Amino acid sequence: MELLLMERDDFDKVYEIMSMSFPVNEMRTYDYLKKQLDDEKFNIYMNVEKTAFITLWKFDDFDYIEHFASLPQERGKGIGKEMIEKLIKMSGKTVVLEAEPAETEIQKRRIGFYNRVGFVVNNYYYFQPSMREGVDGLELKILSTPESLTEKEFEKIRDTIYKNVYKVNI
Repeated sequence: MELLLMERDDFDKVYEIMSMSFPVNEMRTYDYLKKQLDDEKFNIYMNVEKTAFITLWKFDDFDYIEHFASLPQERGKGIGKEMIEKLIKMSGKTVVLEAEPAETEIQKRRIGFYNRVGFVVNNYYYFQPSMREGVDGLELKILSTPESLTEKEFEKIRDTIYKNVYKVNI
């Protein structure tokens, strides 16, 4: 599996996949996300076939996966597993992401997927700030690999994400 840095010409394809994969309250507006491409910490990786993507924020001590999705017809083929495993290997440091608590069947399957690729759920309180104007934030869990976070590590990661990704200070 090869991960390619997205070329700007592929942004519309990424946003199309994102729109098919996430509810409005879990994604940025088109213009806001496109503007993020100018931030050197923010990257979008795609598979060679350009049917799946991962948005990644690179920080000094950890990497943060903000979004990860594939075209609906490509799901269940192992592409996502390969992409995540490749990204973790490329990172060489702690990788974190947000996910909904495992309450519904689909949420349990999603957490199960992340567990199978090496992520663990951290049981500290985490609230994802609003991703766009007029939409509420929501309570999520922070998952990490290769291991659980200490409370101090969690707080540092949360604060870094809030400041750099959501532009919120606590």
